[in-house]
Amino acid sequence: MKSIYYYALAFIACFGLASCSSDHEESEPTLASVIFTPNEPSARRVASISRAGVFGKDYNWTFTYDSNNLKAASRTEQKGDAWQTAGEQTDYSLTYTPSNVIVSTSGKAITLNVKSNGLLESLTCGNETCEYIYSDNKLIRWESKFILDGKTDSQERYATGDIVWENDNIKTIKYIPFTEADHKFFTYEITYSENENNDNGIFPELIAEAMGVNGVEFLYYAGMMGKATTHLVKSIKVSHSTDESKNETYNFLYNRANGNVTYCNFTSVTESNNVPVKNVVVTYRY
Repeated sequence: MKSIYYYALAFIACFGLASCSSDHEESEPTLASVIFTPNEPSARRVASISRAGVFGKDYNWTFTYDSNNLKAASRTEQKGDAWQTAGEQTDYSLTYTPSNVIVSTSGKAITLNVKSNGLLESLTCGNETCEYIYSDNKLIRWESKFILDGKTDSQERYATGDIVWENDNIKTIKYIPFTEADHKFFTYEITYSENENNDNGIFPELIAEAMGVNGVEFLYYAGMMGKATTHLVKSIKVSHSTDESKNETYNFLYNRANGNVTYCNFTSVTESNNVPVKNVVVTYRY
């Protein structure tokens, strides 16, 4: 009888401690208090992004916010072909804890490692892990490791990106993709419209892969990928280190309504005669 009494006391004590611990954890500030979306405080946050035109596979997005933070996102794969074909939809929800951000998704599981300052340090999805390095809250390098499982052994493959900033804008990116095993690379040279401020915190088109966020752009709009560029992109020149047939230049124009960027129109031109060959319209809603 005495043993049952002591067991009951121990149970009550443990339950009480657990309750206190839970209350304490709930009162702790979460990373939501240090993570802010990349728009200027006076500007509206991007709620959706969609594309129309001639392009390869890309993603349309919708975003849902709560106070200062992104709470949910939805991604729809799209091909910029004659039928503007829509593909698979993937949904994400974000939970902010005192030490990390947890992503729940209808697609492949994603595990984040977020630093105490709110910047994403690493991301793991399946066999791929990507690590990110920042300076002055700006992303300056990323490295992705992919483990390719074979029948008899596993091989590691790497992709990297080095980002150079100038006057709070991304000036160049040196990008080595997984497929370039012999370290051939792409160089992105970016110019900006000095009179076009990026108040809405728009992520530049065409550089998601080179920035190591292709398919997970919602993490940028959540505020975990560092600062946005100060100005909107005017042109991007993409050069391959050995194959000139892969070189392209893109020019950008924007429309605004009530101070917010509503449309981005970008056109690719040939190096030889400056003739437009591709045209894409990106629509932003708030």
